[in-house]
Amino acid sequence: ALGVALKGKWERVVLATKAFFPTGDGPNDKGVSRYHLVNAVEASLRRLQSDHIDLYQMHRWDDATPIEETLRALDDLVRSGKVRYVGAS
Repeated sequence: ALGVALKGKWERVVLATKAFFPTGDGPNDKGVSRYHLVNAVEASLRRLQSDHIDLYQMHRWDDATPIEETLRALDDLVRSGKVRYVGAS
């Protein structure tokens, strides 16, 4: 619904979303692991019918995932153009 309403108008909005909360029942469907972050971004882009997220925020750190894994995944998402900026809430 939001993706349809904003189609062709993305330059007039800042698209922000955040990660951490579970998106399924599997062990990789929550937190800030590389697997979860990349899949969550891809799913958001599909739902929103957008080619990028302006601001992708980590809701909290994940004690089960090494910080290096999280930061590398975020860097890769920015370098790929799928995410413009990262932050923490």
